[in-house]
Amino acid sequence: MNQGIKTAKWKWLLCLFLVSIFVWFILKYIVVLFLPLIIAFILTRLVYPTALHLRRFCRKMHISISSKFCRIFVFFFYMVILGSFLCFVGIQLFCQIRRFLENIDVYKQWCTSMIYQCCCQCDGLLGFSNGETFEKLQLLLVQDNGSFWQEKLSYIPLSAVSICGTAGKIGLIFLFSIFLTLMALLNLERWYLQYRHCGFYRECHEILRELTGAGFAYIRTQVVIIFCISLVCVLGLFFMRNSYALLAGIGIAIVDALPVLGSGTVFFPWIIIAAISRDWKKIGILILLYALCQMIRQLLEPKLMGERLQVEPAIMLASIFAGLKLFSFAGVLLGPVGFLLIRAIMKLIVVEFPVLRW
Repeated sequence: MNQGIKTAKWKWLLCLFLVSIFVWFILKYIVVLFLPLIIAFILTRLVYPTALHLRRFCRKMHISISSKFCRIFVFFFYMVILGSFLCFVGIQLFCQIRRFLENIDVYKQWCTSMIYQCCCQCDGLLGFSNGETFEKLQLLLVQDNGSFWQEKLSYIPLSAVSICGTAGKIGLIFLFSIFLTLMALLNLERWYLQYRHCGFYRECHEILRELTGAGFAYIRTQVVIIFCISLVCVLGLFFMRNSYALLAGIGIAIVDALPVLGSGTVFFPWIIIAAISRDWKKIGILILLYALCQMIRQLLEPKLMGERLQVEPAIMLASIFAGLKLFSFAGVLLGPVGFLLIRAIMKLIVVEFPVLRW
């Protein structure tokens, strides 16, 4: 009896290892190939409930309208709103990035001045003459500075070409996703019938139910929290009359989504710099913004996610770390999705092969 249980455990572990390798391969290489189809599926899932409510409302108002027209109308309505928002944010970000690059020499001098003030404070504590710590720091860190910056600046044209190429690929993926979404909305009933008669309908349905339930709940929660934190930070920095309120606010929200780092990685050094400058108003606003960011995450995360995820926070954090290691920054989303996919596949395998239960 015990020997059989041990054998089942080893078989289960081997199966888990193989499934993990399979999911890693899918997320690493296959998802990119089917990315427009995945985006189209997500957009269709977002459009369909609203279109259903619109059609029910039209029926109550005794207005005859087809389901296809409702879906297409809602889709274009969402695209107009989303496109307008992204165009506005993109133009503002472009202007702020350009302004930052134009004034980079000014910020370099400001950073040098701040470092010099900090070093002067250290001179009094260490018993050095005024400016001696700063000179030693320069000798230590700024050796071959000219060649260093010359080497870095030589990569700027290549980086610009790479960014343009990436933007073109993103635009192409988005265009294909729009066409696929329109095709899906126009042929939804026929495609659903074909899906129901697929030989792997039950398995695919179980996996999709797991991902669309827990996976969508996690992704939706992160997107909503990032948007809310971005909005709060942008408004707070705009009140501070920061020239890069939009750029800095979005950056803080993205950093806040990363595990361990959080928004404190940005706010704490900023508060220290403001304390050195004795700008008490700025210190108060930054502390308030940090508190609001933490409050938003602590309040919205359990409320939006609820019990749908059914995963321990420690396991979710570990999956995010694994995702960051395997997929870079995209791992913040791909890590938990990969874990949910592994869990769904393992549930199916255990149901099909009861010998793996232990």
